[in-house]
Amino acid sequence: MSDTTSLQDGLAPVYLGDLWGRPVLFLDYEASVEVAITRLRQLGAEQHDGARVAYWRLDHAINGDRARQLGAWVDQHRPCLVVLDGVTRATALYGIDADTDNAGYTRWAGEIQLACRVEGAATDPALLLIDHISEKTGSGLNARGVTAKRDAVTGSAFVLRGGPVSPTRPVRLALIRGKCRHGGERDTPAAAVTVEPGQDGRLTVRFDAPDASTRTVLDARQHQLHERLCGLLEADGPASQRALCHAVGGDDKATIQAIQQLVADGYIERDTNGTKSGGHYPFRSARPYQPADAAA
Repeated sequence: MSDTTSLQDGLAPVYLGDLWGRPVLFLDYEASVEVAITRLRQLGAEQHDGARVAYWRLDHAINGDRARQLGAWVDQHRPCLVVLDGVTRATALYGIDADTDNAGYTRWAGEIQLACRVEGAATDPALLLIDHISEKTGSGLNARGVTAKRDAVTGSAFVLRGGPVSPTRPVRLALIRGKCRHGGERDTPAAAVTVEPGQDGRLTVRFDAPDASTRTVLDARQHQLHERLCGLLEADGPASQRALCHAVGGDDKATIQAIQQLVADGYIERDTNGTKSGGHYPFRSARPYQPADAAA
């Protein structure tokens, strides 16, 4: 079973719907009603819980009349949460390439958000979009594709790392905060998640404060970026910050933070014999990168 989708799809109605006494709506582009029911039952949902869960299996874009239909349902039933799984297929059916079309993604996200607003209500339902993250070195913990995805986040973005969830043995996952509009440091552990199967086939899910195991998940990505930067300077010689960001690609902010950390740790330094670019000397390798040193 997919760790990200199953946990988010399953936990939402079982816990949020029960907590707030309002239904949860699932807009599913990825699976089927049979798969959704299986996930809910694995996470403890009973037959009578079906009244708290609305499930729409979609093979079309949400726009025009269909967006108005969604808005009418939300106005009538006032769900506490709307879950959309997954963004890649939803945007493709909308007619945009979410890997390259920033304007198109912004338009799509705005239409979904507008449809999920409840007229006259003090608060709208939370909107949870399930997406794939970029595995590109230096990209940070961001959704794969256009930067508009991150810009469109009005609350928080989280990444679930580890797994996959097993029906036979306990699994530890790390919930990482990728972005938070309301404060909190980005790309930091938010919780340690333990998923443990029972003899009845159901899963027990426990959220704990972050620990060393959740920190390790982030450390591995950071070491990968540090190693990439040091390797570039060792192989190609001195380079400016802009050139390093361009060579690595992905999130410039994450790359600049990595450069600053490597300078502080003594792995790279300014080459005062080099030619200045933008008023600054280029960076050069000071010593080979040793992940064991960084983890010590």
